[in-house]
Amino acid sequence: AFLRQFRGEATLFDLLVRWAKRRPDALALEVGEARLSYCELSAVASGAARRLRELGAGSGDVVALIGQNSVGYVAALLGGAGSGVTLALVHPELAGEPLQQALASAGAKFVLCEAELAERVRQTTPLPLASFDPHSASPFPAGEQAEAIAADRRTRDFALVYTSGTTGWPKACRLPHSRVLAAACLFGAPLFDFRPGDKLLCALPLFHGSPLMLGLGVCLVTGTPLVLERRFSASEFLNVAARTRATSLLYVGDLGRMLLATPESGRDREHALRVAVGNGMAESVWPKFQQRFGIASVREFYAATESPVGIFNFSGRVGSVGNLPYAWMFGLKLAKLDEQGELVRDGNGRLVECAVDEPGELLVRARRSGLGVFHGYVD
Repeated sequence: AFLRQFRGEATLFDLLVRWAKRRPDALALEVGEARLSYCELSAVASGAARRLRELGAGSGDVVALIGQNSVGYVAALLGGAGSGVTLALVHPELAGEPLQQALASAGAKFVLCEAELAERVRQTTPLPLASFDPHSASPFPAGEQAEAIAADRRTRDFALVYTSGTTGWPKACRLPHSRVLAAACLFGAPLFDFRPGDKLLCALPLFHGSPLMLGLGVCLVTGTPLVLERRFSASEFLNVAARTRATSLLYVGDLGRMLLATPESGRDREHALRVAVGNGMAESVWPKFQQRFGIASVREFYAATESPVGIFNFSGRVGSVGNLPYAWMFGLKLAKLDEQGELVRDGNGRLVECAVDEPGELLVRARRSGLGVFHGYVD
């Protein structure tokens, strides 16, 4: 079963079905007041898959999924995985030309979105559209038995996740089922070091790669409940942590900075958070964040949406994003940079590998198969 995941023969939906059989009544997802067991989440995900089929989306079609964190959004992700469609995870604030470009670049044929976004989307595109209530714990009518909607998905992408758009329009990066599960198993699970009774708190939007793979993905691989916040709120964060008794946190660097900007309180340590995993925690923020909130372990990683590999810091060394212990295996190199931050080249025009204590840029070998395979973009 472990190898099936990396060959792309299993999906997040398959893992959900497995937990629904093994631990049907165990908590799977918590969003606000809604608490869904694995059996209940499997039923609502099957309902989302049926809604996609009613819309006309078939195996291999690209469906734009537009919304924020909710039971419905999670159900759509899992139902999409089970029905064999590819979900283009479009930012919910896009409108007009940026939205048109996002839909066109992904090759979307259908749209599934939150109900309050439906009119804006209809004004932008004539694509067939279905909507769901993001505030409901039952956003889709219960579907048929989960096992019945599985399809052969070995060569298909699970999702398209957009880059930040630092050069030109945001680009749709391909995330095959195999990569999502490999990242969750080999990357995320060791970082969180989940134990019985743990919960993962995620206030990051699932339309980004990190919460998708290291939030929802890791939880379904390990059977850990996911506590999902619709949006991050610095003023409410500690209340949520205390109420849910989450033990792990998935973050981005600004989250720590914003929490430190809130007034200190006697409730700063009235939570169960033991480990925080993420990227971008500034060296100046890191020790203050740990000391104030009493979080024993902060584990940074470094990767990119389309990067075939990543690196991570298990040691807890403040300011470090990790090291290159298996550089030879993944084809990682640190290329030297000059004082202006430009890549240095030798007389033959080749890049120069940097020495210890020299600034460099991490290069990743793009391979067509095996470890470090680069899946690239839709275009």
